[in-house]
Amino acid sequence: MPIRGMMEGAMLAALTAVLALLGVFIVPLSLVTNLIWTIPIVVAIARNGWTVGVLTLAAATVVIALTAGFSTALILLIQFGGLGLVYGIAFRYGWSTIRAFLAGVLTVALSFAAFLALFFVLTGLTVETLLQQADATVNAVIEMYRSAGLFEKYGEQGVTEESMRAQFAAIIQFLKLMFPSILVSYAMMTAATNLLLSRWMLRRIGQPVTAQRPFREWRLPWEAVWVVIAGLAAALAGDYWEIPLLGTAGINLLYICYPVLLVLGFSVFAYLLNKYVLSPFVLSIVAVLIFLFPTLALTFIATVGLFDLVFDYRAKMDKFQGA
Repeated sequence: MPIRGMMEGAMLAALTAVLALLGVFIVPLSLVTNLIWTIPIVVAIARNGWTVGVLTLAAATVVIALTAGFSTALILLIQFGGLGLVYGIAFRYGWSTIRAFLAGVLTVALSFAAFLALFFVLTGLTVETLLQQADATVNAVIEMYRSAGLFEKYGEQGVTEESMRAQFAAIIQFLKLMFPSILVSYAMMTAATNLLLSRWMLRRIGQPVTAQRPFREWRLPWEAVWVVIAGLAAALAGDYWEIPLLGTAGINLLYICYPVLLVLGFSVFAYLLNKYVLSPFVLSIVAVLIFLFPTLALTFIATVGLFDLVFDYRAKMDKFQGA
């Protein structure tokens, strides 16, 4: 192993440990550090090979274990270590962006599932125990409302103990049913953020990376629309024939498609903003409308992304202007 690679690996291991420990000891920072502490691992593999990367990750894990405890180091390693290794290999061997992203999503999803399994083993809890604790928390909140006299004060406005229990029960049921889509959405967000930040860092230090299309040109093959159609069909069929499992699967699939369609929709609007110069007045109106009606605006943008899959507005505009 070259001396330069060993020295870089040692420095990157120290940086990895520092970033991870910042999130451990300053909890609010963990929202950021959990997304970036594996980037030095990516850099180590991209520059010096996977052997240096694995040793860097191992050394950082040992430092974290000595500082914050073995269980903390193991949890961090299981949750994010695999993603750093996968992206390091992806940049080392010049994978395409979509291939690296899909590999990252799969890695994050599997890592989170492994983390949950480890969590249940270390704590001795079960899913049933967690649900019981959730019910106990609901009872405690309702008791606090009752002690504060809020039910008597706002009872005429519909704030009753029964309505509160129904709302909490609906939230818990929603989280139970939508857990697969929540997991995949979390995996997509984590994988995409880490991929973009790793790519930015590698370019900053002069490491060659695979060319990537500008955001305004991001597209998916039109066949991807069949995933949305399958989700709609499953949701409607499950409701019509009263097959809850089928309906839940369809809704989960639609929830997974939603962030993807949002990205495509924003890509279309980025193309339009690059192609056509809008006045500050028009942009201000659009910004105000988005601020006042965020849900409606996001739904509209996702719808634009959906129809762009089928009609490919940007290709038609380019063809029209070329003619």
